Amino acid sequence: MVLSALLWRSPPHHLLAAISQRFSIQLYISTALLEELADVLTRPSENDLLQQGKIPWGSVLT
Repeated sequence: MVLSALLWRSPPHHLLAAISQRFSIQLYISTALLEELADVLTRPSENDLLQQGKIPWGSVLT
């Protein structure tokens, strides 16, 4: 869900945007979540999109 919220204009993105407009939020992350993110980003489909510039790195890192 976090990856969908950060990379695409998906329902999770809209939910996170709506919450952040009304409330001050802090996001927390664990080692397990970082490992999952690394796994997802190294899968061929997501990695290919990042390498081709179809997903800007800035949207991943901000």
